[in-house]
Amino acid sequence: MDSTATFWSYDCDQPDTERLLTSGLLLPKVPTLRLQNVCPPSIDILFVLKAPQLVELDIDFQPDDDDVDWEFSQVLLSFVERSKCEATLRFFHLRYAFIRAEELATTVSHLPFLTHLTLEDIIMDTRTSHVSFFRMLLLQLPNLEALELLELQPDYSNYPLLDFLDSRRPYFLEDGEPVFTNPQATFKRLKVTYQTTRKRKQWLDESGVVEVLRKWGGVSFDIGPIIYVD
Repeated sequence: MDSTATFWSYDCDQPDTERLLTSGLLLPKVPTLRLQNVCPPSIDILFVLKAPQLVELDIDFQPDDDDVDWEFSQVLLSFVERSKCEATLRFFHLRYAFIRAEELATTVSHLPFLTHLTLEDIIMDTRTSHVSFFRMLLLQLPNLEALELLELQPDYSNYPLLDFLDSRRPYFLEDGEPVFTNPQATFKRLKVTYQTTRKRKQWLDESGVVEVLRKWGGVSFDIGPIIYVD
């Protein structure tokens, strides 16, 4: 049984509220939990829930909400620890979040068991950099098989992502063909899409490391074009 929540609020004066917040609400057979159209303060619903058989967690914040939820990492990681779902949780989808790169890095770095990660239309605080996030991704997600970066800003720098790909399956060229220096990595798939723009062209699909991993490295790539608008 999957579970979807689209609205959450509670009254602290209700007699059952304290009991519920203390003991939690057990969802013993829920493999997929989706929280949709969430305003940042409402993410604290995770303080109530326990899902010991959770396989997939999908959190969609309200689009265009620029209220940075600095407690996101604490709330999410507390939920995972309380649920004791480390042995089953493999898929994490995060959409429409306005968040610091460090906050996102901290969150994902404590989920090393993830195999599939989707980040859609994520706006990272401009005071921070994507570089630290991808460095963390390389070091802290050894089991990652698939990464989806959807609705990227057109001016997003590809270099951290290319470094991540290169480090996942290092190689050198010999007689025009790659020689891989490590055994086959777990990473198998990258999907990238971009928001529309008036100016820029994406060159990620033409990069050398993408060409090598696509042809010889066993990695599937789905890199969408940057769509131009008049």
